[in-house]
Amino acid sequence: MAGTSAALFPFASYCINVGGRRAISTEEHIDVQNLGPGLCVVVPWGDFNPSIDCKLHVKELAFTFHLAPGTPIYFLSALYTHYNSKLILMGVRGSLVAWTGGSVFQYVDLGCRAVNQLSCEEKAEYLKGLKCRIQKGFDLFPRQLAA
Repeated sequence: MAGTSAALFPFASYCINVGGRRAISTEEHIDVQNLGPGLCVVVPWGDFNPSIDCKLHVKELAFTFHLAPGTPIYFLSALYTHYNSKLILMGVRGSLVAWTGGSVFQYVDLGCRAVNQLSCEEKAEYLKGLKCRIQKGFDLFPRQLAA
């Protein structure tokens, strides 16, 4: 993972969402193919009222984010169920979304090979280390010290 983070830091994929009243809203979802402990960033842009329109909802946190145009939010999109609401009032709203897919890290971890290219022994060894690699990813985040 260390070599991959240096090569692709901070994100490997980008998407620019553009649209009018019907666009730039999503159904409730989890980005299951994103890197689990990796951050996703969403930066809304346009001319809209963030207290009414285009809010980002994160289900497990039971929280709604009212993001003004140009205000980025970073979150674990592979771990949290999320969606954004529609543009209700008149205006325009788009977004820039950036993330890193888990398959990029997996490919590098496997010496630039896919899982289906591994021998049975290599695949078993790779799967045994999965929990450890996931923990190393979460260890990259700062921890709150106990009081």
